[in-house]
Amino acid sequence: MVNYGGKGPKPTTHVQKVALVIAHVCAVVSVILVSRWANGTGEGFLGGLDWGDKNLVFNYHPVLMVTAFVFSFTEALLVYRTFPFSKRVNKSIHLGLQTLAVILASVGLRAVFKNHQETNKADLWSLHSWLGLAVFILFLINYTVGVGAFFFQLAPLPLRASILPYHVLVGITLYLAAIFTAQTGIVEKLALSGKCTAHYPPTEGGVHYSLLNDGCRLANWMGLVLFLTALAGALAVLPAQHTREGGRGGRGSSEVLLETGV
Repeated sequence: MVNYGGKGPKPTTHVQKVALVIAHVCAVVSVILVSRWANGTGEGFLGGLDWGDKNLVFNYHPVLMVTAFVFSFTEALLVYRTFPFSKRVNKSIHLGLQTLAVILASVGLRAVFKNHQETNKADLWSLHSWLGLAVFILFLINYTVGVGAFFFQLAPLPLRASILPYHVLVGITLYLAAIFTAQTGIVEKLALSGKCTAHYPPTEGGVHYSLLNDGCRLANWMGLVLFLTALAGALAVLPAQHTREGGRGGRGSSEVLLETGV
């Protein structure tokens, strides 16, 4: 019988432990950087947040989407690797963080549609918008499956055991896809701003970058932090040895995953 009161698994390698710390730190730093980028008023920055301003309302979009899909999603992904609580408690924390991501992302999408409506811009015209909507819809589907099947346990144990590996795999895939989509959003915003392209006379390498304004430079560094968050987060949740087939008395990996709470 599966023990639902057991402790969640921990990283079993030094590399995973380092990756766990890096992922947590970078997730927080990403929120700080996107908030600074959105609230800054200098060249290359987005100019502030104001839900009542038809232009500044857009700036809620990057802040809320990064907070949802980089911070909350990362922390939800790492819950079972981080907290020494029972599986039921860890599962509740995981659900809470994923629910927060759904709420923040929903408001973030509303912000960009509101901006487009009030400034007479087309919706869903770019690759970034297509990827973003696809990730959000798939995230909602995986979230709904997780809530129904695993939190409320509406599905019988054999069914939960069969779908859990796919739930985990889809979750990690969407996590990476969400951060990749955020990267395309940064690139799109920088390109559309027209303020982050260095049109300077030919010179030695490295000088052009030093002439970029602070806002564009911060956005570039934010992109690197998001990239590092994705790498570290994915590495930190790689299956440990006890999740291999037959790792505990010959039981299948799905049953072990259900017991450990991965």
